[in-house]
Parts: sequence; C-alpha cells; structure tokens
Amino acid sequence: MRRENVYRVRLKIAVVGEAPMRKLDVWTVSIMFCAEHGKTRADAFLQGPAVEVECSGWADADEHAPTMTACDEDFAAARALQVLSRRLVDRAGTARARTAPAGRP
Repeated sequence: MRRENVYRVRLKIAVVGEAPMRKLDVWTVSIMFCAEHGKTRADAFLQGPAVEVECSGWADADEHAPTMTACDEDFAAARALQVLSRRLVDRAGTARARTAPAGRP
C-alpha cells in the first residue's frame, strides 16, 4: 500500500551579515510521505535562492494500525527535518570557513 501526502511550509529567512538587511529570501520545505515495507518514509526537500537540500527519514509503522497514521508521519517527518537541519549546519560551516579572513575562525 502506498499513500502520499505532501505538505509545504514557507520559511522566511532574513539575510543578515556585515551589510544591513536589504531583502527577505523565501525558502520552501516540502515533505512527501509514503508507506513502504511496513515503514513510513518522509522525504524532505528544501529549496531557496542559493540552496537545495533533500533527505529522508523513516518511522516504523504502528503494528496495530491498518494504515499509516499521523503519528508515523510525525516521527518520519521529524527525522527527515533533523537530517535536513544537520545538512544546513554543515553547509553553513563550510561556507563560513571558505569566507573567513585568514587568522579568524
């Protein structure tokens, strides 16, 4: 059995740095759910002006429920978003290291 739900969340991220904030970037996160092999999978996709990240999270299905439950989707989505946030932190750290002046961490 395969069931898919797609949720879209719009995140407004202010671009802040050395210069004053001049614009507001919009990043979109889409989460697609499906049930496969007795597990619930959530695929998360983030798209922004200069970034695209995708990842997946899994949750074991409730053995007493005949179909995928909202609780299964919540766990799978939380795990996918956790991986997504780690990837964004890694990406930001790499970008910061590339642009940092010599002698400054």
